[in-house]
Amino acid sequence: MSPVVRTVLYSTVIVLLAVAFWRIATSPDRKSKSLTYNEFESQIETDNIRRATFYINESTADLRAVLKDSGERVNVRIAKELIPDLTAGLRKANVPTKFKTGTDLRELFLNLLPMMFMVIFIAGFWFYLRRAIRKRPPSTPGA
Repeated sequence: MSPVVRTVLYSTVIVLLAVAFWRIATSPDRKSKSLTYNEFESQIETDNIRRATFYINESTADLRAVLKDSGERVNVRIAKELIPDLTAGLRKANVPTKFKTGTDLRELFLNLLPMMFMVIFIAGFWFYLRRAIRKRPPSTPGA
């Protein structure tokens, strides 16, 4: 196999691996599901919330909670104006509630970890292949 064909083949494999890993890294989080505001209120009314955390941004708040019956994590994005109503409902149901501003850096790091692994793996694989191609003795045509 000529070096040009081999290089094109290896480059194609690297690109396909990159696309596959990118799709895995950016796939929706299957550990938690999104609820609407009304669905979340009905969970509060049925006393099905174990704990809740508000992540407050400039104009919205991301509410992350854990359900009692299934232990499932749920997310709700709400306007900041709705925080007092939800807080009152959660206090009434005796749900432990936390408030945080901005983004949780630990969670951000954990979300980026698969993508960082993917980049390091692909770069390492690429360097390995390039090194293997350079070390191989040149093939003689017609032999």
